Amino acid sequence: MLGSGQDEPLVNLLAPHGIAPPPHRVHYARSALVAISMLEVGDMLTICPWPLLETPLLRGRVQALPIRNPLPEMHTAIIVRRNDTLSAPGQLFIDCFEEATRDCVATADPALKRVMNSVEPATDA
Repeated sequence: MLGSGQDEPLVNLLAPHGIAPPPHRVHYARSALVAISMLEVGDMLTICPWPLLETPLLRGRVQALPIRNPLPEMHTAIIVRRNDTLSAPGQLFIDCFEEATRDCVATADPALKRVMNSVEPATDA
């Protein structure tokens, strides 16, 4: 049903303008690659994080439309069970992820700086 669950942000964004997209015209892609492929071959719009537009895969291939309405804040996180000891590969993944994030935030590469503009450094909770 359109308007509940995963499509709620889309419905909330369009409803104040009197727009209610027909459910059969809304497609959900759980993969950025699938969404990009659909954009390239169809007459479609998508909502995606700005850093994705700055990647070599999309830069210059799609047109961003400025949205002046505030969008809901979204977070990406690594989640582990409380009081659980990570395996060595699991801990190595987190260490590498955090190191790569720090390196990217501190980069001198202008394209990577634009991508990382919306990334906040990790904080210990």
